[in-house]
Parts: sequence; C-alpha cells; structure tokens
Amino acid sequence: MNREKPGFLDNLAIAWAIGSKDIADVLKFKTTLTNFVLLIGLLVFLYWSTSVRPWDHDLQVVVYDETGLVSGPDRITLDDGSELRLYSAASLEELKQETANRDLGIHIVAGTEVESGTSSLLLAGYVPWYRRAKVAELETQFSGVFSGVLGRPVQVAIGGNIVVPSADALGNAFAPAFHLMFAVFWLAFSLVPHLMIEERENKTMDVLMVSPASAGQVILGKGIAGLFYATVGAGISAYLYWGYVTNWLPVLLGFVCSAAFSIVFMLAIGGMVTGQKQLMIAAQPIIFLMIVPTFFYQEPNLAQWLRQFVSLLPTVAASKIIGYGLADSIPVTGLLTNIAITLAFTAAAYMVLFFQMRRADR
Repeated sequence: MNREKPGFLDNLAIAWAIGSKDIADVLKFKTTLTNFVLLIGLLVFLYWSTSVRPWDHDLQVVVYDETGLVSGPDRITLDDGSELRLYSAASLEELKQETANRDLGIHIVAGTEVESGTSSLLLAGYVPWYRRAKVAELETQFSGVFSGVLGRPVQVAIGGNIVVPSADALGNAFAPAFHLMFAVFWLAFSLVPHLMIEERENKTMDVLMVSPASAGQVILGKGIAGLFYATVGAGISAYLYWGYVTNWLPVLLGFVCSAAFSIVFMLAIGGMVTGQKQLMIAAQPIIFLMIVPTFFYQEPNLAQWLRQFVSLLPTVAASKIIGYGLADSIPVTGLLTNIAITLAFTAAAYMVLFFQMRRADR
C-alpha cells in the first residue's frame, strides 16, 4: 500500500469510493440482498404483531376505585366476543404506572354515584402516551363499552390524562427501543460480514489490500456502507414507532451507539471468519449473547444478579439509551453510563479490527 499520508478529504474520498461500492454490492449479492429484504419484512411484522395486533380485540383496563363500591368479575365477555380484563390499582399513582402498559385507566373519584341509575355516569380515563392521538376515538369506544357493561349511560372523559412511562418501568413500551436496536444490530450482522466474505470469495479484497487505500480507509469505507443500511433499518423502525417517542435526543444517541458498536463488531467478525458456514456457526453464540438478553431484560421476575450482568452488554445498554427517549425523564447518570458501555465495547472491537487490517497489510 501507499505509505504517503493523504489529507482528510483524500481519506474521505477513498473511503467513500469503497463504501459506495459496498452499498451497491448489497443489492448485487444474492445473500446480502435476501438478508436485507427479510429484515425489513421482519421489522414490519414485529410492529404489526406487538403493536397493532388486529386479531386481538381484548381490552385491558386498570381501575382505581376511591368509593370502594365497585366489585365484580375480573374478566367480562363483551357482545362482540372479546374480553374486558380489569386490573385493580391501590392508588392513582399505581393506576398511572400500570396504564402505561394497558389500554385504559379508570379513576372512580370518591363521591361518584356508581350504583344503577338513569343519569350518565362520568368516569375519568387515562391512556398511555403512544395512544395520545386517538383520545377522542378512545373516549367514544370506552364510553360505549362501559355503557353496555353497566347497563346505563357512561361517559369516559380522558382529555389531557396522558400517561408517560417512567424510565425504570417502561414495560411494553420497551419493545420499540429493542426493535430499533435490533434493526441496527441485525442489519450489521446480516450485511457487513457477508460483504467481507464476498470480497474474499471474489478476490476483490486482495485488490483492495494492494491498492493505495490504507487499512483505516478500508475500515471507514466498510463502515460507511454498514451505516447507510443501519440508518435505513433504524429509519423504518423510527417511522413505525414514532408515537412512542417523548424525546428524540436519546433515541438518536442510542442509534449512534448501537450503529457504531454493531458495525465495528461485525467488521471484526467478518475479518475472522473465512466463509458463510463459519459465519453461521459464529452466529449462534453472537445472537444468544447480544440479542436474547436484550429481549428479556425488562422481565419483572428476572433475578437481580442476572439483570445487572446483562446490563453490561452493549446491546442492552444501547436499548436502554433509546428507551430513555420513550420515558417521562432522562436519568443523566444512566444515560452516561450506558453510552460509556457501548463506547468501551466499540473501542475494543475497533482495536481487534485494526490489527486484523494491519496484519493483512503486511
């Protein structure tokens, strides 16, 4: 390779030439194109199955009754065959916390006339943040549901009672954070190592290594290609889940952290494996260690020691950073700690990758 030190713009131009070629190669190689299309389909399916769920018409309602007069079954079958599930809250604060992961919260204020009668019964309703755009529709829907259940006119008034989940209890709202991180990580895993392998199989890597491009320029070029498609995947996830976001800054920081780690880590993996079979063998422990813990991290019954252990993984840390953008506040200490975790793993992966390229250079 040429040992002269080019300027910044020269470095960027060479890296962009490599990166733009790789961006086009994703669409040319059968393996990478298939992986890209499958992942986009998977992202849409995850959104459809976890958020929209058109087959699930059951309703989950949290009730805080200050009167103590309301009692009845926890499950009620409605006229359309769906089920109304009622959960009791001991306080208004608990109602708000639980409503963040349910369809509706109902606050029956002390002094409210709840016994049978002909006059309209007014109930204070609460809805989770991501449903804030449908307040009028939900007021109509639940007023009809409770009118049918109680056999008298009921008006559910929601107004500005919008519940935002707390940063330490995101519950179901953590799913969008996981999906965005998953989109970035899985795209990097599905595309970046394959680009390295395809380069070797097509002998184009040898051409790169004897070209004027330096090891750093090759790394940067591959990173540009990975970042392009990671941005596409993250953009699709952000579009699908925009209604969950309360603050875009942590979401963007989480994307940057997850993209930096995923791309550098997968470039290092691509430099270690020699073919598609080796990559598939390596995939199983990678997926288990990086993806599975992030999926169950929010489980309430998870042992504390295990929660603390998996919280040190960069994928969990990146998901938590994104999750802060879906919550009512941003814990600065937690934000900085998780950024530091992802940067530390990214730096370690970069060192492995850099020495791989230097060794190949020699």
